This record gives sequence, C-alpha cells and structure tokens, in this order.
Amino acid sequence: MTKDYPTTNNFDISIENDIAIVTLSGDTLDASNCYSFREKIQPILEQEKKLIFNMEHIQFIDSSGCGTLNICFKKSKLNQGKIVICCLTPQVQFIFRLIKLNRILECFDTLEQAINAYLIS
Repeated sequence: MTKDYPTTNNFDISIENDIAIVTLSGDTLDASNCYSFREKIQPILEQEKKLIFNMEHIQFIDSSGCGTLNICFKKSKLNQGKIVICCLTPQVQFIFRLIKLNRILECFDTLEQAINAYLIS
C-alpha cells in the first residue's frame, strides 16, 4: 500500500520495502528550519515504524538540528519505530562524532546500507 504524504519544503519521502525514506531538503538543519521540520515530520513518525533519514544534502547542522533529530528518534521509539541515518557529509559526521550523536543514532554511509540494515534485521 502506498501512502500519500503532503509535500513539504523540508523533505521528500518515498516508501521502499515498507521503509519510509525521508530525504532532507536544503543544505542546513538548524534553528532557522528545525521547528518546521519537526512539525511536518510528526505524522510520519506516528505512522511509520521503519524510517531512514537521508542527509546527503545537509552541509551544516547546529545544536537545534541535532536536538531535533534526537527528539525524532525518541518519538519514533515511543511509537515502536526506529530511525537510522545515512549519507552524512563530512562536516555533519564531524558534528555527530563531536557531540557523540553517532552513539545514539545508527548511521550508515549509503542509503543502500541503511535499507539493508532493515532487511536483514
């Protein structure tokens, strides 16, 4: 069954193998856009149990963006869901390691690896 989600400037969503792939739009996830992202992603977190946040376009993330990802992770977990992250740019990878967010969120180098992690579990 294909689900239709409203279009948004914050992300694109596709469903593959019963996994919601959320590709973040723009090049930042920061104080200027994280609240809008959080509001728009909420219904998806409630409906989908397997999510991948594809961050290939994100060049910069600040503490607000990191906090937003952490909140999404917790909300998904409360709904018996799971979020994994893929395609981090080197700059964002550095921030994740610096604040140890990579220990909370499962991160993969490629979208294919993230999809396979769901398929083999």
